[in-house]
Amino acid sequence: MQIMKLYDAVHAVLKENSQARNSNEYLYYFTIKKLGHTMDVSAIELLRCMHDKEYPKFEAVTRARRKVQEDYPALAGNKEERLEIAKNVQKDLGYNKD
Repeated sequence: MQIMKLYDAVHAVLKENSQARNSNEYLYYFTIKKLGHTMDVSAIELLRCMHDKEYPKFEAVTRARRKVQEDYPALAGNKEERLEIAKNVQKDLGYNKD
């Protein structure tokens, strides 16, 4: 996978889909679709495609997101929304006893 091709795909997804700015999972899904692949596969098939480098690795997409958001701060997600999601996850996991 060419680095600039992935960067450009992530940039386009972040411009088109504000939900992907706050969720790495949404970002990965829409980036795979933007690159012309299907996400209508089993988990095993998804992992095989990632291993065989047909799909970019999840970490590569999140690194590209960080670079795009560094270059284009307007495409950064909503910090308050991410903090709220993190609080909910901590509560669900039993870390917050309030």
